[in-house]
Amino acid sequence: MGIQTGFTRVKVRVLGIILMMWYSLRILFTGGNALVRLHQMLSEAIQGMGEQPRSKYVVGFLFEEQPRYNRTLVLLMHKRKPRWQKGAFNGVGGKVKGREPTDLAMSREFQEEAGMHIPSHKWRLFCHLNVDNPEKSGLATVYFFAHTVPYGGAKDVRQMEAEEIGWHDIQDVPDMHTIDNLTWLVPLAHAQLRTQLWGIETKEGT
Repeated sequence: MGIQTGFTRVKVRVLGIILMMWYSLRILFTGGNALVRLHQMLSEAIQGMGEQPRSKYVVGFLFEEQPRYNRTLVLLMHKRKPRWQKGAFNGVGGKVKGREPTDLAMSREFQEEAGMHIPSHKWRLFCHLNVDNPEKSGLATVYFFAHTVPYGGAKDVRQMEAEEIGWHDIQDVPDMHTIDNLTWLVPLAHAQLRTQLWGIETKEGT
């Protein structure tokens, strides 16, 4: 059993190296969207090393720059469900369906919940967290994306479900009743967009 497990892990590592080399070339030509796919595929390969499959979720932060007023707004949702998020503010998102790529899931969820279509390649993956799944036993992986628009560039945003969405100055977020990690995720997302760097992995609860 030990020999078989060790051989499987070697194969996973070799597969990871091959995928990294292949996608490194693609990134040179297609940019951040290929990086998102590489990030997801390598994560899935690592999870194959003896771990149970995890539920996957996406959360997106849409920013609107308002230089005229010297401020930046972020779109947040006032959560009513699930129960552990009730009454708190969070980004817009939801559960990934099956083997759906996370960037496509982000685009779909945002359109379903905020009414605005943002193509998947424009969402920038800047972080993912491995957290205790509050809905059931085991771990869940949450992929965090960000996108920014100029002043007036999000006119199509509208409430699509019972949960309210609204714009908030990013300076006010630390004083709001939010999901705990938003106090650092929102500044991180905004900083990553401004510097055009993304792909940070952070583990929480592992």
